[in-house]
Amino acid sequence: NIFGCDATIPKLPEVTPMGEWNGMEMTADVAKGIMIGHLEGCGEASLEGSKQLDVSWKVACGANVAYDQFPSQNQLFYPSAKGDGLWYDPVFRVETIDGRNVWCKRHYRVRTGQVPGTFRFSVLDNGVTSDEFWTIVGAADDLSW
Repeated sequence: NIFGCDATIPKLPEVTPMGEWNGMEMTADVAKGIMIGHLEGCGEASLEGSKQLDVSWKVACGANVAYDQFPSQNQLFYPSAKGDGLWYDPVFRVETIDGRNVWCKRHYRVRTGQVPGTFRFSVLDNGVTSDEFWTIVGAADDLSW
């Protein structure tokens, strides 16, 4: 990166992903289906309960200061055309210092982790490559959250 910055993903706290969803063992396919959520057009990758909408999820609240700074977040997770990964395209509104509202998006590569229910996300963002580790710790059986 242009700034020479480097940071590793913290190993602690170690968060265990949920072991099952809707009575099914958590597998890589179930975990990907939870991430795909309600997005239409994903075929067999969609889980029962998907509402087949134009977004996977809408962010209502969260616990991450970096992400929670952006109102009106729409998350789109969809299967990769090649391989077993996913793509993640968040679309979000940024309130600029001068009061303007600007819509932005990113394009993340998502790889399944070694443990079902975990993922590695990577994205090039303004010259810096981000490498994130995500864990599914809960999801309603009807995908309402």
